[in-house]
Amino acid sequence: MARGQPERAVERRHELGHLQREFTNEGLFSLPFRSQPPRRKENGFLLGWLSISCLVTIGLVELFSGLLFWRSPVIGEQMRMEARAFSWSHLTRVLQFHADCAEHSAQLSYVLRPGACRFRNWEFDTTWAINPQGLRADRAASEDAPIVVLGDSYASGWGVRLDESFPAVLENLLGRPILTAAVPSYGTARELLLFNNLPRSSVPEMLVLQYCANDDAENREYVRNDFKLPIMDRDLYEELTKLNMRGAGYSFGKFSMFLGTVLRRWIGLEPSALALEMQERTKQAERASQAADDVYQILAHHGLPNPATKVLVFDSCTRPPGPSAMLQALAEKDSREHGGSSSLIIVNAVRDLEPADDYSYDVHLRPSGHRKIAERLAEAIKSHLPRR
Repeated sequence: MARGQPERAVERRHELGHLQREFTNEGLFSLPFRSQPPRRKENGFLLGWLSISCLVTIGLVELFSGLLFWRSPVIGEQMRMEARAFSWSHLTRVLQFHADCAEHSAQLSYVLRPGACRFRNWEFDTTWAINPQGLRADRAASEDAPIVVLGDSYASGWGVRLDESFPAVLENLLGRPILTAAVPSYGTARELLLFNNLPRSSVPEMLVLQYCANDDAENREYVRNDFKLPIMDRDLYEELTKLNMRGAGYSFGKFSMFLGTVLRRWIGLEPSALALEMQERTKQAERASQAADDVYQILAHHGLPNPATKVLVFDSCTRPPGPSAMLQALAEKDSREHGGSSSLIIVNAVRDLEPADDYSYDVHLRPSGHRKIAERLAEAIKSHLPRR
């Protein structure tokens, strides 16, 4: 017994010494109750779960934003305007910078490319047949058509079939051939230059000029530059074409951009689409007199109107009740210059248009809108041209 106690005492000292070394050499956390580092498998699982959660959240935000965009017409007029403005800025391809439909021109910056091309956006899918003269037509331009329509994307039938465009409907209503010389985004200056470049065997009895407020900048520059047209160089045109073909249309994240725009405007960080449109209307009214003077000078520079050719002008971009401030200013100027005896005819051709006649996301007319304009133009033309 006496000999066993020293042995146990020695064993106890050895155990205490071992614990002391662990505490001294490795620290407190080397003892059995210290915490363990996280396992790699647990880290990988957590990271994967967080990544999937983020992707699902982003996808749901994009889905919700897309539903908000597509349902904007039934949500309210202001939301529809937000969706239309966003669509036009970020989603819509424009025909004048479409590689299959247009090409650079040293005289007019760009012209329609002869042949056939497919032009589509969110709400329409159309085929454009472009004749050798660079006009949207299913046949060569009639050199002796008594009526000529000049204009931009509205007159060329953006968003509708050729037979649904107002010049084609007007031709059927009048029963007389019509030549349509129209290219998207052309102003009055380029429209008349395009017309003058076309072969003709006779002067037209009437020239129908479709005006839109976005003509003003081109017309102002043309008049200020002594009736010389600034031309876009080829490199810039090709760069804009690439940007249009690559950057327009939908890509993931664009609907979330739309939601961000709506939220910023909702909390007042930037003006709403409605406020921007009202500002633009105010600017148009302020420059109406200058715009009318420019149109009048451009017509006079080309010898129009004259006893042989009457000129009918209407504004396709103004909506009822109309007429536009520019047309009113143009009528007043013509009255001052000629005392009402001029061959210049001002027509409010859009007075019957309703919101349903416009596309929801595109800024152009549906077929119903084209027909209503054609009917009003037919009435005016029949009252000013001799019957045949």
